[in-house]
Amino acid sequence: TKLPQNDIAVPYHPLDDNEFTSFLAKQAVKSSDRLETKAIVTDSHTGRTARVLAAFRGKSPVYAITTTERLARELALSYGVWAHHQSGKGDGNTKESRRAYFVGAITKLIENKMIKPEDRVAYMGGSFGETGGTTYLEIAEAWRILEAKDKYNLPDYTQ
Repeated sequence: TKLPQNDIAVPYHPLDDNEFTSFLAKQAVKSSDRLETKAIVTDSHTGRTARVLAAFRGKSPVYAITTTERLARELALSYGVWAHHQSGKGDGNTKESRRAYFVGAITKLIENKMIKPEDRVAYMGGSFGETGGTTYLEIAEAWRILEAKDKYNLPDYTQ
């Protein structure tokens, strides 16, 4: 069972630069109760978003798809986080490469039987590139993401 003394306070201040990540992470965790999401997926360059998600101690596992093996090992120590390194897809941080990265992560989770195609998943990502932080939360069924993989649109403001 969950012990209150093990809770980690996540500060939320409207004037703080981290406000988007904390707010969106809290909503992603709430979605596991209210919308019955079976997984929370995030791509990770620094591990910050995955750690914030872990601090909220949700009942759905956090799947952090990392850009480096070292980061995957570091995140494996975080509560409720399954971290996996996935090699880059495409050329740099383009819309197409990020879409391929996301679709690859969903495919891997289904292949490993961590989620089913009919499961609803929450995805947290950023639209401003590697250093832009987390800026959006998307919730969809895994099969819909895979069915529309060539035309699936993630928010992108890098151009």
